[in-house]
Amino acid sequence: MSCWNDQTGDQTKIDIKQTIDPGNLGINILKIKQVSDGGVIILCENKKNITVLQTKINQELGKNTRQIYLKLKSQS
Repeated sequence: MSCWNDQTGDQTKIDIKQTIDPGNLGINILKIKQVSDGGVIILCENKKNITVLQTKINQELGKNTRQIYLKLKSQS
């Protein structure tokens, strides 16, 4: 896994996809989008998914996850 401080958004996205398996967690990730400074936005279906995903990210990738932003799907 790459260093969080100097990797691209593409590498962050790859690291997440290789580390986190939404199916095993029982959650639904709707989209992962790259943003500036090596970060990504992860769009989740509901608040439960965000909580589960945040816990798993902290366990697997460490607490230094400032480039990962979790967002709730807008209700239209």
